Amino acid sequence: MDNKEIKTNGGKLNIRVLVKLLLIGLLFLGTLFTRMYIVKEMHHECTGDHCEICETIAMARRTLDSLDAVGAISLAIIIIHYLFIKKIYYFIKNIIEKSPVKLKVRLRN
Repeated sequence: MDNKEIKTNGGKLNIRVLVKLLLIGLLFLGTLFTRMYIVKEMHHECTGDHCEICETIAMARRTLDSLDAVGAISLAIIIIHYLFIKKIYYFIKNIIEKSPVKLKVRLRN
């Protein structure tokens, strides 16, 4: 999180930071409980074809796979944002805008 996001007003965190932390916590707990369910029910007594527990385990695995994909995409977006957008902005702000001509630096001949 950026320093801009963590603004303290009398020791209180910004509401955006709290919402982000809450969503991250809920996602973590959801995946944790889903994985615990899969491990617990892995060695159940299967009733054969159309076993309800096997179908539930398969659905939980599909859910975890999709959540893992969402996490990977989110991480890639964060990395792309940091590496490209912020670095390009820094380059434009500090190098292109602060050229000797714009700063009116007198060069010796």
